[in-house]
Amino acid sequence: MSRIVCLRSLTHYLKAEGDCDLRHSIVEAFQKNVVPSLRLGACVALVGGSGGDPELKKLPPVAKVTFFGIENPSDETPYTYLDLNKLSVVSHGQYDLVLCSQVLEHVWNLSTALQELIRLVNPGGLLWIGVPASNFAHGSPDYYYAGSTPQSLSLQLEKYGLDLAGSGVVGSKRADIWRHVFRYWSTEQELARPVVSSFSNAFNTTIPAWKRFARSLVSLRSVILLAYDAQTVTDIEFGTETSVLAKKPVEFEELNG
Repeated sequence: MSRIVCLRSLTHYLKAEGDCDLRHSIVEAFQKNVVPSLRLGACVALVGGSGGDPELKKLPPVAKVTFFGIENPSDETPYTYLDLNKLSVVSHGQYDLVLCSQVLEHVWNLSTALQELIRLVNPGGLLWIGVPASNFAHGSPDYYYAGSTPQSLSLQLEKYGLDLAGSGVVGSKRADIWRHVFRYWSTEQELARPVVSSFSNAFNTTIPAWKRFARSLVSLRSVILLAYDAQTVTDIEFGTETSVLAKKPVEFEELNG
């Protein structure tokens, strides 16, 4: 069993970062606040993700990862079937850390989903959840929430008996425009240098000339983004990514649904 310590606020850490790569900020917070608490050989459950999830790259090298989901991950990683919309027969308390990132917006039964995640956590273990704070519809028809605030998820986890270890939201004015006006998930480079990145993609030599011309016209919109700050902020007004970290008490009465 890993020794879990009380962690400082994720928001405090994210404020100190000040870069414009939002997912990177979330992953760095995970590395700073979660990874040091894991023992060598920690048992980790990844729910709804794949071997390409960036948090996995931050785990101790000998961590034992089990994948859960309703279908094969995109990289064909072996997985155990788990539908977060339904109470399952998965055994209680097997994992030092349960990871669920960019999944819950595609689950309609949020209350049951949170209970299922909690059931997987060892007493004294950690639950890490990452969700959009604000998003556009995608993955239809299985898309149910445009986003969740840290306060909302924190209150629900506390209701089920977990101790809140940290929570935060990150975003930027520029990312907000990319996402809600252009309906596009921007990369780190596109956030930092929107005009250069857009025109660089437009003039990709592997596509026909007419497509390059059409893309160059569309790329003109990126000039608008220069008027909006790319600096990372941690207030919900421009928040696009939420993360919550909770600890399961050592003395915990398991949920029965």
